[in-house]
Amino acid sequence: MIPGLIESCDHIVNFGNYRPGYHTVLENATSIAEIQAILSARRAEVPPGEWITALGAWNAFTMFYGAAAADASELDAAVPDRPVLIYQTTLGPAVTNTAGMAWFTKTSMP
Repeated sequence: MIPGLIESCDHIVNFGNYRPGYHTVLENATSIAEIQAILSARRAEVPPGEWITALGAWNAFTMFYGAAAADASELDAAVPDRPVLIYQTTLGPAVTNTAGMAWFTKTSMP
């Protein structure tokens, strides 16, 4: 118990326990090229067919001074053979690469 430190919802739990795939920290990236380098390096640790993810806690508009986040072709250049899903903040927007889009296209969602 730490006096004065109150978390009134479960964001701290969500960020700690509920990140699917092989979570990848992008908070320190300052450009699309750095995001690509981080994802490409992470690829070596991720088995084929498994997801590389980055969910929340960063925002391209503040990190890149108004520039957009990586798009599907930029993600494909970094990781062409594993699905990638990147969420900015906890609610989106999100982007996936070609392998990720193929998974969503063939998967039946409830």
